[in-house]
Formats: sequence, structure tokens, C-alpha cells
Amino acid sequence: MYRIVIADDEWVIREGLKHTIPWEDLGCQIVGEAVDGISAWQQIECNAPDILLTDIRMPGIDGLELAMQVSQNYPMVKIIFLTGFDEFAYAQQAVKVGASDYILKPTNSDELIKVIRRITCDIADERRKSDHMKWLEARVAELGEQEQQDEFSAFYKDKYDFSAAYSYLDQHYHEDIALQDIASLVHMSEGHFCRQFKKQTGHNFLEFLTNLRMEKAKPLLADLSLKIYEVSLQVGYQDSRYFSQIFRKVTGDTPTEFRKKHTNQMPASS
Repeated sequence: MYRIVIADDEWVIREGLKHTIPWEDLGCQIVGEAVDGISAWQQIECNAPDILLTDIRMPGIDGLELAMQVSQNYPMVKIIFLTGFDEFAYAQQAVKVGASDYILKPTNSDELIKVIRRITCDIADERRKSDHMKWLEARVAELGEQEQQDEFSAFYKDKYDFSAAYSYLDQHYHEDIALQDIASLVHMSEGHFCRQFKKQTGHNFLEFLTNLRMEKAKPLLADLSLKIYEVSLQVGYQDSRYFSQIFRKVTGDTPTEFRKKHTNQMPASS
């Protein structure tokens, strides 16, 4: 199901959107609603929506400022603007902050359904690409755990020098690293390298690389000039949502929570 947050200061509009659109038929679920930009931001942080359906004119933080903050911190969230202002300037600003579409009030149900279908198709395509990346990482882990005969019997000994491997990982952690290349650095087969690497470090290769990336991410997250998706890219993750999931699994905090604890500030909006 695709998760949706609705933000509009008019109760009639919110109720109309909830009850006139066949959300379940579209594979969607309303996970939150808000009467202004501030509560909408809280809903987004708590409920991790795929789509934000928001008015432009709202008290507190308006829809444009909200969308800018969402785009900076959660770039995978698709944004649809609803507004009664048929002005070119608003359309320009909507495009500038990364809106996926712009619909005029009163909302035409057929038009909104068509937009939702197009956007959910885009999300599905992005998820397929993300799933493929995860499959590749899982394949690396699987290879690391397989029992393979060592091709280099000369290297059978209790202790191995992994300094070249450690140095390479420390310099190239943000790149796509092939297990075969790391094993070649220390003249081992993939299977034997994985067994000895885990014996020395207590972690398999993928766990070690993941932990290294998370440690590298921490000082970057403390730098408020960097957006979360920029940190994600700098430590080797194209999908910022997947990065956030891994970061939370390793550290116990989401990137946003970690940032708040270490800066005591809300994410900056430009």
C-alpha cells in the first residue's frame, strides 16, 4: 500500500478527499492528516508517507515551505499541491520545490485519480530499482557465507594481514565494492577471505562495510549544511530511505533523530 498524508486547513476539503477518492482501489492508505504545515511535518516524520497531498495556503508553515523541507530531508516523498490560486507564479514555485503535480480546487476526482495512478507507478518503478540494489547486496553477503575451497593454500595460517583490505575499505567505502576485489587484495578466494575476515573482525564482510559506512555518516549528519539524502550519497547509498532504515538498525536512531540529539536543532529549511 502507498502511504498518504493529507494537509489542508479546511475540514471539508480533507473529508472530501478521504471519502470521494477510492484509495484502496488505488492501492493507497491515508496514514495521517494535518490542519497546517507544522502538524503536517510531524505526520511526515512519524508516518513516513510515500505521497504528500497538501494545500499551499495554510497557517504556520505554508505548503511551499513544507514541500521544500520535505524535499530536502525526504526526497523520495512525492508532493501534490492542491490550491485555489490559478496563478503562474504558484505553479513556478511548485516546480521549483520539486512538486510532482499541481491541481486546482475545487478538486476534480477523476483528475486526482489519474495523477495518483501516475505517481504510484513512478514509485513502484523506483522501488523495483531499489529492490534490485538490495538483492545485489544480499548476493554479496551470500557469497561471503558460502563454503568454498581455498585457491591459495599458501595462505593457510592462523593470522592474516588484512591491512590492505582495511585501508581500501576506509578509502572506498562510498563506492560499490566487489567482494572479489577485496579478496584479491589479500590473495584469497572469496570464501576463504570471508571466513578469515569474520574470524578476525567478528563480522562478515557486508556487516563490517555497513558499520563503517554508518560511522562515516555520523559526523556528516552533525553538519546541518548537508541534507540527509546528501549524506546517504556520500556514504554509498543511492536510496536515502534505505540508508535511513539501515542507520536506524545499526544505531537505534533514524538520521533525523541522531541529528536532533547531536545538534539540538530542527532540520534547516531554506
